[in-house]
Amino acid sequence: MPGDIVVLLLSSGMNFGELAAVIEELKNKSKGAGTHARRELYWQAYTKLAAKVSGMDGAAHCFLHYRATVDGEGAVEIIELTKRQRGLVNGGCEFLGLKVKPPEDPTSKSWCLVFNEDDAQDAWDDLMTAEPCIYLSVDGVYVATRYKRALCKGLRYANDIGRSLLPVYQVSSPSTIVSFDTLA
Repeated sequence: MPGDIVVLLLSSGMNFGELAAVIEELKNKSKGAGTHARRELYWQAYTKLAAKVSGMDGAAHCFLHYRATVDGEGAVEIIELTKRQRGLVNGGCEFLGLKVKPPEDPTSKSWCLVFNEDDAQDAWDDLMTAEPCIYLSVDGVYVATRYKRALCKGLRYANDIGRSLLPVYQVSSPSTIVSFDTLA
């Protein structure tokens, strides 16, 4: 709905203190969002997200999901990543989207993906249930969805294409390479 707001964050192991700082930075950047009512919704979303994670310790391997309507109160949900999902997030897959690093340490290996509005729901659906495809790029053969991809075979020469595709197609189910499903 036009009055709803959805915010989705995926943390790759950033500690909760750094994650709170990232959320505060996003909150400050939201001052330029559309109408006054929209800015208020973003302000409330980021305030509640920051409040939820600011008192926590350890590394955040999780999704942070916030949903609210113009009329009602919003709620924050923390969804811990499974062991398989952690492996994909920490190097098994490349994730596409707005990656934000901790403001105090921009060279950190940990990051947080941020999705807002319709992109948040699209990203959730894509990360959890999208059917991947196999595609060729200049640098290799990938199995991918809209927001995640995994390199299956790197290419050095044009004649490598045929030899590279054969092992990918022989995998019983190429979708298991990037699947967030715990049953894959």
